[in-house]
Amino acid sequence: MKIAQSFNNLKKREKVLLILTLVICCILLVSKLIISPITSSLNNVTNNYESKRLLLSKYDDFVSNEEWYNEKLNVLEKEFNLLQGKILHFETEELASAKLQELAKKIAKRNGLAVSKTIAGKKRVIKEDPFLIFISANLEINDVKHMKKVKQFLYDLEFNKEKFFFVWDLKIKGIGIDDSRAISISAALALIASISKK
Repeated sequence: MKIAQSFNNLKKREKVLLILTLVICCILLVSKLIISPITSSLNNVTNNYESKRLLLSKYDDFVSNEEWYNEKLNVLEKEFNLLQGKILHFETEELASAKLQELAKKIAKRNGLAVSKTIAGKKRVIKEDPFLIFISANLEINDVKHMKKVKQFLYDLEFNKEKFFFVWDLKIKGIGIDDSRAISISAALALIASISKK
């Protein structure tokens, strides 16, 4: 009653402004409580629809090009198997290091070079699962008479078709003027190995 009496006491202009303010507040309240959730829901449905439409178009594209994808997958699988075949597999890091030194000596011997010293080098974990490790060894070859043997040895190491070898920190020292001088080589060799036990 007091509110109605207070309302009646207001001037006509104040009544219009009060009613207009109440109407605007009601409109804002309705907008906030009803219209906003509906538009938000519609936007979500539209976005959902668009993303599903894109997924379906990609799926259709995949289905239409299934043969091409299968061919690519087969090529990748062959490349992966080839790469995996070039990675040596060992029980321990020590066995991998010993094998690296043995392979380097074998390649040197095949090229008519005698390895005077090999020392196990750095070991660094590349990946935990599967456990891949980078293993290096330092190699010294002294009293080489022909540079051609050195070139062939380095070529055989770098372009070994069976396993991956890396050569870095290569030092070649020679005494003399021509190709028949005495040469000494020191190099760091490395390979990536798979270790079954850490």
